[in-house]
Amino acid sequence: MAIELNEDQRSRLDAEWAFLNATREMMNIARRKIDATTYKQAIRFGAAIAPGVLGEERRVIRGLKESVEAQTFRLKAVAETRLQSRMVSPLELIEKDIDELVSQTEVVPDAELLQSRLTILQKVRQELTPKRVSENQMIFRDAIKTNRHLPISRMGNDSVEYAIDDDRALRISVLHPDPPEHKIGADLVYEFHDLVAETVRVVFLQYKMWDRKQLPYDPRMVSQLDRLMGIGCRGQLCLSPGGDYQPQQYRFPYCSVFLRPTDRLQSPNATLKSSGLHVPLCVAQSSWTTTDRDARVIKRETILSQSLSHEIFEYLFVYGFVGSRYLKRADLEKHYQDWGILDLDERIILYAQEFPNEAASDDALPEAS
Repeated sequence: MAIELNEDQRSRLDAEWAFLNATREMMNIARRKIDATTYKQAIRFGAAIAPGVLGEERRVIRGLKESVEAQTFRLKAVAETRLQSRMVSPLELIEKDIDELVSQTEVVPDAELLQSRLTILQKVRQELTPKRVSENQMIFRDAIKTNRHLPISRMGNDSVEYAIDDDRALRISVLHPDPPEHKIGADLVYEFHDLVAETVRVVFLQYKMWDRKQLPYDPRMVSQLDRLMGIGCRGQLCLSPGGDYQPQQYRFPYCSVFLRPTDRLQSPNATLKSSGLHVPLCVAQSSWTTTDRDARVIKRETILSQSLSHEIFEYLFVYGFVGSRYLKRADLEKHYQDWGILDLDERIILYAQEFPNEAASDDALPEAS
């Protein structure tokens, strides 16, 4: 049954949903596993880094329903327990199926249906893992502390750092999280740092709600996009190094700012699923049209051919085919300050900085007892 939301509740639901999608995308990029993070994992991690937005006692979103696959394995475990007269767990059953599929895909590696089924079961296994094992720890290792200087370190007083693996660490800050009411979307800023060269490359994603067909005009949103155009298309981030022709390095243009139209949740209990696009900001800004009712919108049909799906975008960004060139860290910090990109509190900003874990450990601070 549909739930009627007042204006404040609708605004909060949109803000939470935008931030949740940004969190999930950030986790996928950090993990190097495209589309591997479940919404359940993302909402729990989001609650850990921004309890004011996604904390269980505060959030409006309630769509954390267990998948049909997970429910099926639980029922199968009940049946097998009775048939075998011993306790059979859902994990036992799914591990058996996963082991079988792994063996099968090794001998038939090009069987896409088997690979797809294996990916599904691996996600279901994450759902079924007992909650006494922190889902955050299953994804990122225990939080670390460093005194490593990174750009915008002055804004990192509330940041948390995780060891992604033996080689990489992630510093996460959430800017302007409270209160989320009346915020118009969320941003993800993701940086890759080279600590030796003191350089960084970056991408900005701005999440906005749409109905899968068109994005309505909003004066505040347009003001935000224009500001991002200043640092990107009209500024320094989207410039290619040394000219546009670079035969020694094939990649896409150095677009660094993307609009991320995101499917609006119709109710707090709706299934958590999104199929939004990644639209280069210059494409979005040139795609405003006027409808028969004199409303300004960006239509899906106009931007689709010039956009990336989230799976393709995440892959290309991780491997350096989209996003900015490498910039000096001090230059990037100056760009942020000059344009005030991180200062406006009209949206929640998820600010992620990835850097080498081994280098960071040299400066590690002891944990408080």
